[in-house]
Amino acid sequence: MTTLLILDSQADAYNEFVKNAHLPGLNVLLATDPSGLPEGAALAEVVLAPPGLLIGALPRLTSLRWVQSTWAGVESLLAPELPRNYLLSGVKGVFGTQMAEYTLCYMLAHERQVIQRFDSQRQGAWDHRMPGQLAGKHAVFLGLGSIGGECALRCRQFGMRTSAVTRSGAQTALVDKHFQVENLPQAVSDADYLVMSLPDTPETRHLVDGPVLDALPPHAVIINVGRGRSLDQQALLSAMKAGELAGAVLDVFEHEPLAPGDALWDCPGITITAHTSAVSFVEDIAPLFLANLGRYLAGEQPHHLVDFTRGY
Repeated sequence: MTTLLILDSQADAYNEFVKNAHLPGLNVLLATDPSGLPEGAALAEVVLAPPGLLIGALPRLTSLRWVQSTWAGVESLLAPELPRNYLLSGVKGVFGTQMAEYTLCYMLAHERQVIQRFDSQRQGAWDHRMPGQLAGKHAVFLGLGSIGGECALRCRQFGMRTSAVTRSGAQTALVDKHFQVENLPQAVSDADYLVMSLPDTPETRHLVDGPVLDALPPHAVIINVGRGRSLDQQALLSAMKAGELAGAVLDVFEHEPLAPGDALWDCPGITITAHTSAVSFVEDIAPLFLANLGRYLAGEQPHHLVDFTRGY
């Protein structure tokens, strides 16, 4: 008998998917908060949980062998003082559509000047300034995993030119041009949009810094849906205040939530969203988990395992 602990605010909804899968030899425990773990949780060898809740439960999960995260970001579980004697699966191939919609939403808003026209309407002003268009614009993707790849695909459908910057610079059919990360300044030198979807690793921290921002054209817009620490926020503020960039759309930050008095809030040209470019819907995560759970119960390795050393 394998004990599964579902630790999530929507534990009941996840359990419905598990029950409907009719998996044999499974004892399911439910909890919505680590402070209220059910009796027998110490016997759980499989846990489905977001990292934020799991951290508080880890010391009591003495039989743990595999965790399926419900979030794409697992950085909080990689702290060196936390145990690593279990398998950890991330989420892949689930959030691409949501993040592509987010990216295109703000690209279109920028080209069509949606926010400015809304302000003009509130002032009763006939705003006849000319809009732009996405067709022919150049989008550079820093990171071309499942998220960056989906964003690139959607941008090409809008007639945009696309480039990718990756560690290997390997050729794929998803984009028109490929660059290695060492050539990042060259890659962004004619970008209209720089779309960041990087994981949080020592190699990616402040990868987009002052010199990279200087290499961007003054009409460029940055969209960061990856991890906040991959972008030097102070360097971005300096560039925006100096008029060296047209805008930035930030969904992630070095420290979250963003402090009320942070200068980013009031900086003209910066749009802030509260880490909502993609959310973990039960109906999206549950099928991925069940497929992985089936592999685990069959004695096979689950998919999307995280390397604790590399950070993704």
